[in-house]
Amino acid sequence: LADPRGGVWRTGSTEVFEVYPGGALLQWGVHAAGYKRDDARAARGRILDALLQRWPVPDPDALAACVAGDDALDAFAAAIVAHLASCGETIAPDAPLTDPTEGWIHLPVG
Repeated sequence: LADPRGGVWRTGSTEVFEVYPGGALLQWGVHAAGYKRDDARAARGRILDALLQRWPVPDPDALAACVAGDDALDAFAAAIVAHLASCGETIAPDAPLTDPTEGWIHLPVG
């Protein structure tokens, strides 16, 4: 991910977007408390169901991985937000407010 100009800019100008899955879930109104525990398969399943209503995934192995572990579910949510950021559908800090290499967490619009 290293940018030849020196560093990775998370503003999107280098096609790298800093995202926060937990923040995205809150923004979408998805109740996510406790989904990171090992025994939280049911909670991850509910979160996944909410995400699949808008972003369907036909791969049963990917779906199973999202229910089995929070890392896969976070990766799925992060991928959605990165896609939305690339389409200009995220909220990010104004340019003067942050260093372009830190603090540019993109959150989905609505």
